[in-house]
Amino acid sequence: MARHENAIRYQGFALQPLILIAQFASRQGIDLFSYQTHKRTIRDAILFFGDAVDDPSLIRPYTVDPQAGCFKPGDFAEFAYYSARFGVEGLPSAIVHALQSPTTSVHLGGSTTILAVK
Repeated sequence: MARHENAIRYQGFALQPLILIAQFASRQGIDLFSYQTHKRTIRDAILFFGDAVDDPSLIRPYTVDPQAGCFKPGDFAEFAYYSARFGVEGLPSAIVHALQSPTTSVHLGGSTTILAVK
């Protein structure tokens, strides 16, 4: 949250490796998607990010800076892995809407829409 006007964007950026690592671990039989710390899971972080994109006022308790908008489809690319595994039901509208188009991220290896297929 110390990223001031980019706090939401950096929360999404931080989720990229977490989701990818959880996906890799699941292929090794380790379920990091269910791992909890402080009674929170990766899904809780995903929901918070999506909800904050939909309603930036959710960030106010953590930073008073107005949040920059204008998210690009690549900002949601990591969620292709999550949705391929769990579907989109219950995900915030910002994430669901972004996943309706192919997603790509150079940080995640290219077309996550293709790479996320089981």
